[in-house]
Amino acid sequence: MKKLLLIRHAKSGYKHEELLDFGRTLNAEGRAEAAALAQALGKLPFSPDTVLCSPSARTVQTLHFLLQDGWTDLERVVFLPELYLAPPSVLHRAAGAAKGPSVAVIAHNPGLSELAEHLLGRSGVPSLETAGWHLLEKNAHWKRIAGSTTA
Repeated sequence: MKKLLLIRHAKSGYKHEELLDFGRTLNAEGRAEAAALAQALGKLPFSPDTVLCSPSARTVQTLHFLLQDGWTDLERVVFLPELYLAPPSVLHRAAGAAKGPSVAVIAHNPGLSELAEHLLGRSGVPSLETAGWHLLEKNAHWKRIAGSTTA
């Protein structure tokens, strides 16, 4: 059974106007969110075979908290530049090409939320807040089996 864990990065700051979007880092609230996210994901009954991560500063920092907490290890992580602000089609294609039956994608909205909605085939799927996640499982069809936000 295929599992797809969609994870939105934790909250980033806008403090430095000269900082490009790609380089925005987590603010204090985001660091707290990322730590809570690591604890929540640590309670899941599996660890992903592959973790795909956007290389933006805020996604990498969010991943760092997951690595520190032992949720996954760096050998399972693949940084993909195309995940930065990616539309759902790019996220879906990358997840489909990843190795193993369980894949996590750490990236951005609105692409992640739109992908969940597309896979579930219905509207009304909660939009991912910062440090939010959806766990989808596919047997014959995709279904949402868990999900949370830390906020």
